[in-house]
Amino acid sequence: MNTLQLQESRKLPVKIYLLKNQKIYWFKNISSTMDFAKQKAKEKEECVVISESQTSGRGKLEKKWISPEGGLWCSIVWAEDSAEILNNLFFLVASAIYDVLKSYGIKTKIKLPNDIYYKDKKIAGILIEKKGIYVILGIGMNINNKISDAIPEAISYYEITNKTISIEKVLENMLNILLYYRKKFPEEKENFLKKWSEIL
Repeated sequence: MNTLQLQESRKLPVKIYLLKNQKIYWFKNISSTMDFAKQKAKEKEECVVISESQTSGRGKLEKKWISPEGGLWCSIVWAEDSAEILNNLFFLVASAIYDVLKSYGIKTKIKLPNDIYYKDKKIAGILIEKKGIYVILGIGMNINNKISDAIPEAISYYEITNKTISIEKVLENMLNILLYYRKKFPEEKENFLKKWSEIL
């Protein structure tokens, strides 16, 4: 990622990166990446919002999402796509997470309606919301954090492998995969659907 500038936003320091023309707002701490992403959608801006920790992270049905430092907590704002993509957004995102974790030796399963599991424990979750003509893809992944003490039914990459990895690299890999899926899904729909059925 190439740093563009450092600015202040809502009295919180935020670094701005650019990856393949995607603007990335990187916070040290924020209440919720989804809330900031909603504001960006309102401003008609496609972007990625990531924070090293969240004070008011949330999952499906407004459930609190514990978001300590060491996890990947991000929200991605996309302008509305084709109906085919919109109807399969969860699987696009879940498959990207699956592919990223697999590249680090972690084989997972997609669990409906919005989770990614390693064996019988949650390693990632997805929240998708609509704001006008934009969709916001909320992603939470337990990477270098110790999460099982707080949530026994959850687990992190670190707790599985006893290793840490670059959050920046994980994000970069996931965004690249998502961009590829977004571009290729309409023409390779059957291949994608077959793959998803195998990892459910």
